[in-house]
Amino acid sequence: AFVGKRNEPLFMHTAQRVEDSAARLYEESIVHSSLDIFEERRGTSAGSGTAAAASSSDLFLGHILTVSRSKVYGFCSNTNIKIVVVCDIDGPDEAAVKHLTLMAYNLYTMACKNPFQETNAPIESKGFSGAIQDLVNTINGR
Repeated sequence: AFVGKRNEPLFMHTAQRVEDSAARLYEESIVHSSLDIFEERRGTSAGSGTAAAASSSDLFLGHILTVSRSKVYGFCSNTNIKIVVVCDIDGPDEAAVKHLTLMAYNLYTMACKNPFQETNAPIESKGFSGAIQDLVNTINGR
């Protein structure tokens, strides 16, 4: 999931097709519940919108949460764009997830350069979605 600086959803992708709306809602709740941890880790105070720790050179926050049989990893850019990755508990290692988030952020910045993409608006590009799916498949070794 990509989440904007005001915690607005920008893009959510599930590696496997989820037709069940309850399962989709569960995934969205995991993403939403991780956002407080981003503020805590990056040193932002609620409502201030400024990041005291934003000067950190490492934008990957690592493993931030474990929920049921899922591990949640976080990445937060200097502009407070957040990437939340939810994996199975026995899924890829942290180095692979770090690589995934860095590559996904590069894809995001390329998508934002599209003159037809509105700033801070949800990304609905099929090309972006396909590129993210290809990236996930590469990390999963498919």
